[in-house]
Amino acid sequence: MSEKLAENVLVFEKDGKEIECQILFTCNLEGYGDNNYVVFQIGDSEDISAARYTEEGDGIGELLDIETDKEWDLLDDAIESFFNDLDSEEEDK
Repeated sequence: MSEKLAENVLVFEKDGKEIECQILFTCNLEGYGDNNYVVFQIGDSEDISAARYTEEGDGIGELLDIETDKEWDLLDDAIESFFNDLDSEEEDK
């Protein structure tokens, strides 16, 4: 369902401020066709967010707003699962 990445993405706020975010994972949501989603940690904070994305090639793409509460609910489940898996990995060490 998800792929763990070790890459960063630049996010631009409405005022044009640039924030470097760490990509935690990407995923597709069942029932949402070919939409791709990226979940990321915002800057140096502990805040997590997500967006739909399209890739245009060469790693260049566009982040798009998530449009429905159902998408957010499914992403919340995916995020919870991601962190539960990380906790399990830590316990196994």
